[in-house]
This record gives sequence, structure tokens and C-alpha cells, in this order.
Amino acid sequence: MSTFFLLPLLLLCCLLPLLFRGMGPRPTEVAKEVDVWITPQKIEDVFDGISKMVENWKAEIQAEPKKSLLPFIGGKKEEKRFEVVQSIPPRLLRVFDKREGETVFELTEIEGGGTSIRVSYHPFAKSRIQTFKAQFPAKILTGWQSCPSCGKPILPDFVVCPYCSQKLKGEKA
Repeated sequence: MSTFFLLPLLLLCCLLPLLFRGMGPRPTEVAKEVDVWITPQKIEDVFDGISKMVENWKAEIQAEPKKSLLPFIGGKKEEKRFEVVQSIPPRLLRVFDKREGETVFELTEIEGGGTSIRVSYHPFAKSRIQTFKAQFPAKILTGWQSCPSCGKPILPDFVVCPYCSQKLKGEKA
């Protein structure tokens, strides 16, 4: 009779890891990564491209099959996983995914043509960002220097680095 009562407990212990699969560290507990690149496209075109890509991400996420921890009971209703938090065309787009964390796109128009794209994201979204970055044409930089602080490309007449805000030149009297 006592083994009958131990059987459900043993079964529960075996199934517990399956119930909590995929519940690793949350995106808010992980340090963000930053990537910056330059494209020859106009800032408005880049912002439109980012907006379309974000809509594609949202559609992909909504098309994923929903997993329930307790399928035999029906589980709880799935909440919104992906949302656009802030959009300021054509400069800023912030999106949040409950699994991949927050991704922030900051765009800066470059004098002489082109756009600088700065993306901060959690490592969970790294492959998504790399795939996204590969779709943009690269700009060949001529007459540019590197920031001594962050190493990003800057024009020789910059006083402050647009990426890390490092002061580059002293004030002339």
C-alpha cells in the first residue's frame, strides 16, 4: 500500500525537469551587447526597413506553436510575447520580447550621406541581429579614423565620438 503513495511522488520528480524546461535566466538578468554599423542608405529608408523586419519578427513569433506547462489541464492563456515599446521615426525603435529581452535601434544620419545604426540587445537575440545586419549594404569608409575609446569609425573633424561620447579634441582658444 505504501508503494502506491510513493509512485505519484516519484512520477512528479521525474516530470518536474520537463515542466521547467526553457526557464533559464531571464533577459533582464543578462548584460546587453551593442553593435554599430554604417549603411549608405537614407535614414528614412533604414527606419522603414527596420520597421518591416520587426513586423516579420512579430509574425514569426506569433506563428510559433504555443507551449503549455500543463497541457492536460489546459494551462494558462499565453500573454503577448512581443511588442513595440517605443517608436520615434526615423531615429529610434525599441521592441521587447519576453524571451529575448529588449532590443533598441538608434539611427544617426551621417554628414555626406548614409546612416549609422546602433543596436543594443541581449545575447539571446544575437543571431537575430546578425541576420538582420547581414541584409544591409555596407559602406566603404574613406578618410575616416577610429575612435581611441571604442574603435568605431569617425570623421577627422569630430569633436566628440557619436557612439561612446568620448571627447576627441581639446577646445581651441
